[in-house]
Amino acid sequence: MDQLEADGRFVRGRDGTVLSIGCFSECWDSATRPKTIRLIQSLLAFDNWIQFATKREIRQDDLLPIIESPDWRRQVVAYLSSATITQWVKFERGTTPPERRFKSFLACEASGIRSCLYVKPVLPGVTILDAGLYGSLMRSHGIDAVVGDIFVPGGGSSEPSSPISQRLQVSEHADANSMRSALAEYGRVFANSTAHLLQE
Repeated sequence: MDQLEADGRFVRGRDGTVLSIGCFSECWDSATRPKTIRLIQSLLAFDNWIQFATKREIRQDDLLPIIESPDWRRQVVAYLSSATITQWVKFERGTTPPERRFKSFLACEASGIRSCLYVKPVLPGVTILDAGLYGSLMRSHGIDAVVGDIFVPGGGSSEPSSPISQRLQVSEHADANSMRSALAEYGRVFANSTAHLLQE
């Protein structure tokens, strides 16, 4: 915490730095979940937006230590990540099956934690096939969606920097834009989680 406050790039408060967990690794599996919960509890004191992304199931009892914290002011948003529903076994082996993963929306709602469908990465020719299923999730749970572009190591190209690191660049492709257009029929759709949070 001291290291974060000492970093000149960190701006405290709701209008300050978005604290993002799970961008580069899974933060909610059995090994990392207790550490992630403790980290979120510590970060609550800053009152910054905190977002975490996962391909695991979030259970209501796991959220209790967060919402029972004296610093809890509804500043956490959970992003349930998925690249495909119908071809999950082929492309997302080792993650929680989508039908269990998406139960997390109910657990978050019951806990007063906002959640969002996070469609990332968009796999060309694959993710778009499930647009209707993702749309049904949005409609049934009353949630927004983020359809994210793929981030690649920067190599001096003209592509914009990613919102999570200046070392990564956005790699856009047509399927991501098609997914955003398809899901816009079901609710609000954003290109990245930071844009989503800034709408709150």
